[in-house]
Amino acid sequence: MKRTICVLGLLLAVGTAACQKKAEKVEAVEAVEAVETVEKVEASADSFKEIVAKNPDGQEVRLSDYAGKGKYVLLDFWASWCPPCRAEMPLMVKLYDMYRDKNFEIVGYSLDDNAAAWKKGLADLKMTWVQMSHCQGWTSPGATTYGVQSIPNTFLIDPEGQIIATGLRGNELAAKLAELIK
Repeated sequence: MKRTICVLGLLLAVGTAACQKKAEKVEAVEAVEAVETVEKVEASADSFKEIVAKNPDGQEVRLSDYAGKGKYVLLDFWASWCPPCRAEMPLMVKLYDMYRDKNFEIVGYSLDDNAAAWKKGLADLKMTWVQMSHCQGWTSPGATTYGVQSIPNTFLIDPEGQIIATGLRGNELAAKLAELIK
């Protein structure tokens, strides 16, 4: 009987500790999610940050040539070697064709480190909008300026130059543009 009580006590102590650890993990996940939500809200209230890079023809392009000039601008970080980026491009082409004459511009920023691969990707994917790159991969100034750690990654900038949404893709991007651009 004593042994049974000891075993039950031990099981109760172990079970309580396990439940406590699980509760701590849930609280930690909720805290991280809350921080991420706050960071997204704060990021969406920021003005765009300048990027200066070369277009495929070697000419200097500035994000400020487009952002804050009265149009919605989608800053799109991508790379020719990125399967999800490539999968997203048919929709991007369609959205660009729908809205380019209606107060909308896309500025693509490639994280390619090979200029020939970047230019081939542009042609293969029929990307006719403004493009820029430093051809320095993840260490490129554009990626570090915007804290890009995964692609595809987007920043939607309003006509006054404020970042109003980040990370929009697919149907979510299409719905947001339909809401904003009439």
